[in-house]
Amino acid sequence: MAFGFPTIKRRLFAVTCKRCRRDVPSGRDEFPFQSVAVECPLCGELRRYLPSEVFLGRPDQLVLHQQRHGGRYQTLMLPLLKIAGGGKVHTKRDAVNELAAQFGVSEAGRKELLPSGKQEVFDTEVS
Repeated sequence: MAFGFPTIKRRLFAVTCKRCRRDVPSGRDEFPFQSVAVECPLCGELRRYLPSEVFLGRPDQLVLHQQRHGGRYQTLMLPLLKIAGGGKVHTKRDAVNELAAQFGVSEAGRKELLPSGKQEVFDTEVS
């Protein structure tokens, strides 16, 4: 505690993307006193934001999901929609197998587990 006020251990400064209107992390640990350039992980737009547009807050959950999975969500979504729109009924397992074949994912890559040890990484990225 400094001067009787509790200190904030972790501050998340964010900006609202002007294109997709989602709260995106600014990448700054301290409040900026000059304009900052931020690239939105969802729409990919790089923009400059004034200090008055930066706020203390939390990024949107969809943005965090996109950052966690390194952009594979968007890469997998279009082929998954094409599989689903083919006019046939598919199980999730069939769709995962077809996507793995399309992207050339090895058997070892398919068996790789999340840190929890319960789910496969590729399966969760498709979900």
